[in-house]
Amino acid sequence: MAVRVPSVMRRVRSATFGRPRLPARLSPRRARLFAFLGLLGPGLIAANAGNDAGGIATYSSAGAKYGYDLLWTIVIITISLGVVQLLAARMGVVTGKGLAELIREEYGIRWSVFATTAVVIANMGICISDFVGIGAAFGLAGVPVQASVPLAALGIWLIIVRGSYRSAERIFIWFTIPFFAYPIAAVLAHPHWGAVGKAVVAPHIHLSSAFLLILIATAGTTITPYMQLYLQSAVVERGVREDELRHEEREAVSGAVFANLIAAFIIIATGATLFTHGVHNISSAGQAAHALSPFAGRYAEALFGIGLLGASLLAAAILPIATSYVISESLGYEKGVGRRREEAPVPGPLGPDHGRAAQREGAGRRDLGHRRASLHAVDRAGRGHGRRAVAPRARRAGLSDRATCAASFRSSVAPTAPPRSPSAATWT
Repeated sequence: MAVRVPSVMRRVRSATFGRPRLPARLSPRRARLFAFLGLLGPGLIAANAGNDAGGIATYSSAGAKYGYDLLWTIVIITISLGVVQLLAARMGVVTGKGLAELIREEYGIRWSVFATTAVVIANMGICISDFVGIGAAFGLAGVPVQASVPLAALGIWLIIVRGSYRSAERIFIWFTIPFFAYPIAAVLAHPHWGAVGKAVVAPHIHLSSAFLLILIATAGTTITPYMQLYLQSAVVERGVREDELRHEEREAVSGAVFANLIAAFIIIATGATLFTHGVHNISSAGQAAHALSPFAGRYAEALFGIGLLGASLLAAAILPIATSYVISESLGYEKGVGRRREEAPVPGPLGPDHGRAAQREGAGRRDLGHRRASLHAVDRAGRGHGRRAVAPRARRAGLSDRATCAASFRSSVAPTAPPRSPSAATWT
């Protein structure tokens, strides 16, 4: 007897396991919604991961100390971040390799080890600050740190280790939804929008070391290395093809614009409240959320805390993935969120033979990937040369340029059997 599953449960199951059940015909409104959701991916996730707990504290400090005076820098930073993310996405699509792997191949193992060590040390410090942000966000609701931080760490571990890449990517995109709390908090702060617009188009510079320090911190917290490392490797793992390059570039740039709009709204919210009322010293994002309550109401504090929680969870999940990408690419190992533990090319609980077998399997996959990439390059070269690249015999046989190039490449890379010795022939 078949059991009928409710439609709500079917939708939850399809959203969880990555098999959405769409109707045969979509209404124009739904079609536009799904087209918009299709633009979301590694670019949006990487850009918003930069707005972590440390970034929110930096933007809050900038708004509390200087009001709207640093809004003009967000425009320049947005252009810079858009260019950097576009290049990272383009390198991932065209080369099919992560940034750490390209560094190892182009500059050698020494520079690869140096870059990997620097990234690991920096990511450890940032990850600690993000879990501090998680504890501070839950602390606004009265949840003790001893309970919130371990539960958050367990949830992130389950997402990364037990889930597939598609499911993890969907969860990361859901983590970006709390960022919309910052524009609402900025509106509740009732800023002077004329002064905001003037600060965007008319740069105002203070000749002080504190202003220079905040300026450098704002640029540094917006364009961070682990964001670009994750973006390029995630594009490779997602399997983006070269014919989808324009789409991926647009997604990377739009993610940069969205992330910096959020940063601008944080500066506006704190500038309209804390700076106006003389609160200039902010050392953490949790302190900024507490300070907003007397001037913008409890809702502003709650919205600020929700945004802090989403930002900290997203960054705390992206940081270990980016670190794993870098280490695996530097050592030449296979990597991927969707990979199983049994595929790891190191001796595991099943014994050293199992680890060596997995390592041989990974080497075979890398060799197959290099052959496919070379075949693709030869295929494109054949299409570019046209009919002149076709041999006369192949032209008489009616073969296309593509088939001729593919056949010639396969014949060139096909393994040849070693010559048999007379003694071996005699015994067989």
